[in-house]
Amino acid sequence: MHIGTEEAAKETQYLERLKAADGVLFSGGDQSRITQMFLGTEFLELLKHRYNTEPNFVIGGTSAGAMAMSR
Repeated sequence: MHIGTEEAAKETQYLERLKAADGVLFSGGDQSRITQMFLGTEFLELLKHRYNTEPNFVIGGTSAGAMAMSR
């Protein structure tokens, strides 16, 4: 998925893809931009829910993508 804006993070197509995914990888860039893009979105809530309740769901990242997940 190429989600480059806050508006894109709210699109139904991305929520549906997240529901079907086995994992998510965040690439590098600007970690504050990454966190701002997803803050307060249903995408982030679904991502956290799947990570916390599904043992085989994987989240990874490189560089800023990894740092954005630190908490």
